[in-house]
Amino acid sequence: MENLKTQHMEKENFVTLTGFVGTQPLVWEYGNNFKKTEFVLGSKLNKEENKASWHKIIAFGKYANLTIEQCEKGARIWLKGKVVNRKYVNKNGEEKSIREISVIALKKLDKLSLKNN
Repeated sequence: MENLKTQHMEKENFVTLTGFVGTQPLVWEYGNNFKKTEFVLGSKLNKEENKASWHKIIAFGKYANLTIEQCEKGARIWLKGKVVNRKYVNKNGEEKSIREISVIALKKLDKLSLKNN
């Protein structure tokens, strides 16, 4: 059983990102106080780069609660997440693809760490 779980984990893609929260997190509440949040994160490959890469971030349950507490617009955060690719049909009947990062670890970085990076 453990071998099967390990094989499944190896097929998933994970990322680690450090960047700035670009939008105030949107919050959806479901039954039993279960929440989902969504926001965008801007990151740069290096200090000299002037252009940010934007990532759609989603979080569920306890990680959604963390984003509500720590991810106001402009905050600098570190996160680890699972890459999720999905398709949907928009209101015009067109099939669209989307890539999201589903949070599995999150930490707000303080202003001191801004000077070190």
